[in-house]
Amino acid sequence: MSENVIHAARALLKGTISENALGTDVMYAVRGFRAGLMDKRGFLEAVARGYRKAGSAFRFDSQGNLHKA
Repeated sequence: MSENVIHAARALLKGTISENALGTDVMYAVRGFRAGLMDKRGFLEAVARGYRKAGSAFRFDSQGNLHKA
């Protein structure tokens, strides 16, 4: 997993990025993870797929701060 995927997952859970910014699959993964229906690995895999599909529209610095590309 790239660092940007980890930062994107954190931003999704904190609400910095909209749940559906990386697609509907990621939106359902976020909701499933919050409800305890999805494990961490599955959640990160869904975020990674959504991040690749979005063409890395979101970039993060080394501290995890969001910078739109």
